[in-house]
Amino acid sequence: MVIVALFLLLGNFRAALITALVIPVSFVMMAIGMNRFGVSGNLMSLGALDFGLIVDGSVIIVENFLRRMAGRQHDEGRLLSLGERLEEVIASTREMIRPSLFGQAIILLVFVPLLTFQGVEGKTFSPMAITVMLALISAFILSLTLVPALLALLISGRVSEKEVRMVSWSKSKYEPALRKALKWPGRQPWQGSPYLDCLSAYSAFSVASSCRSWTNRICPFNRSEYRPRRWISPFQCKNRSSGRFPNFHKSASCIQNRNS
Repeated sequence: MVIVALFLLLGNFRAALITALVIPVSFVMMAIGMNRFGVSGNLMSLGALDFGLIVDGSVIIVENFLRRMAGRQHDEGRLLSLGERLEEVIASTREMIRPSLFGQAIILLVFVPLLTFQGVEGKTFSPMAITVMLALISAFILSLTLVPALLALLISGRVSEKEVRMVSWSKSKYEPALRKALKWPGRQPWQGSPYLDCLSAYSAFSVASSCRSWTNRICPFNRSEYRPRRWISPFQCKNRSSGRFPNFHKSASCIQNRNS
């Protein structure tokens, strides 16, 4: 499904396959980092992984390369050689390295406060934060190394200069709806539209609801309420306790007779 979605948005099967290849490779690098730092892989840590966050940096580099390669092919009037493709992929990566870096840094900073949790909260959310950060760092490294190299080697055919059908269809449906929302008939421009009024009311309701929500949704852990007990089967230690408990064998025999 990830490859199909990328193909519909990028319009090139090889480019979609290269972008999707980042997911398993970054997972392998993430697993190596988890093993190195002693992070357990459980439902909480692995369930927070999002494919969209992982391929985000690679998508913008691939899309920029396809745009530059289509323009270069149009100017040259022929297919590009390997050296020319390398020039285009280096230029496209340099153009997108700053937005990709800032985008990944913002997402990483979101998970940094989770590393400061202590107690039960720390044991619950710290593995999740470390796992996501390792996956994002691995995907960012691959978007600057593996993805450009594969683009220059595998994307050698004719690249279309037109927009993808999925994107053009979305624009044809979205643009009229946006104009209708911004220019509602019977209202002045400064009055806005009912869509904006509903959005403002919903935002105010969300802020009010969040202010009234609980600040701590995890039950407090009181150590004094839990006392560890050691349960020992009477049939396993009756030989060791025969001297201290003279009635032990009689009780054990009664239990055996009842079970039989």
